[in-house]
Amino acid sequence: MKETVLTVIFFSFLFGGIFASKREKRKLELLSELEKLVLYMGSQIDLYRRELIDIYCSFESELLDKAGFSEKLGEIGFEGAVRHLDLDLESKRVLCELGSTLGMLSASEQKASIDRCATALALNLDKARSEYPKKRKLYISFGLMLGAVIFIIGI
Repeated sequence: MKETVLTVIFFSFLFGGIFASKREKRKLELLSELEKLVLYMGSQIDLYRRELIDIYCSFESELLDKAGFSEKLGEIGFEGAVRHLDLDLESKRVLCELGSTLGMLSASEQKASIDRCATALALNLDKARSEYPKKRKLYISFGLMLGAVIFIIGI
């Protein structure tokens, strides 16, 4: 009985590490999708001042829908929707900064703001992509190690 409980604990920690690595991957995919959205917004801003809500609605993303971004966007706006996403603080800051200026600037200033945001997101995305393999190994190894330590101590 004791070995069974310890085995369950071992696998719980192992799967916890695997889950944490998958969470990091989802954050990476979400950031990538938001970068696409910002680039799309930049391509849609023109001299005719197309309504931003129309731009959001014409961008289809199943990943953003699953994350609740699209729903929150309609309820509490761009900044509020960004705050509810599971992202790193720097990406949230950059996106919220963009959100605070949306619709407040001339078309050329808005385009420049979007371009700055897209550049910052691209840098954050590159950093996250390079760190992901290390984090993945760390989370899985940590879960495996903690599970093994508890298993060994329990025996």
